[in-house]
Amino acid sequence: MSIDLSKLPQCPDHGRYVGSVCPFCDWPRSKQPEPVAATDTHDRTNWHRGPEKELHEWFEIEMIRLGVSYVHGRMDKESTIRKGWPDFSLFYTADDGICRSCFVELKSKTTAILKDQVEVIAELKALNIPVLVTGNFTEAVQFIKQNLSIP
Repeated sequence: MSIDLSKLPQCPDHGRYVGSVCPFCDWPRSKQPEPVAATDTHDRTNWHRGPEKELHEWFEIEMIRLGVSYVHGRMDKESTIRKGWPDFSLFYTADDGICRSCFVELKSKTTAILKDQVEVIAELKALNIPVLVTGNFTEAVQFIKQNLSIP
């Protein structure tokens, strides 16, 4: 399936976007949480709702807008992939023809990095694969643009 980006609405400041409003213009700065320290305990009561889900949705919209291929698991059920794997696996072939990848783990103020996540992230970084853990939408977008060589 191919997305015709020319048919998407365009913001004069930020370019084309998916949805009814530009995510950069509409993203409330107060909703950009910071990640918290690693821990083994985690309350999963509302893990598929709230600020973290909204952050994931905005990030997915931006990946589509930028033409980045990605894998993102469902948030309303336990993952069926390896425990601790980052939220987003991102892939992009730049103008030089090289396919690059990086990973992003998005967190809200109320969610912590689990022990499995710390281990997987350390393993990926040991392989020189770029991984970012953040609760900041802008930081995540800048990270993928830099590491995937997106203009």
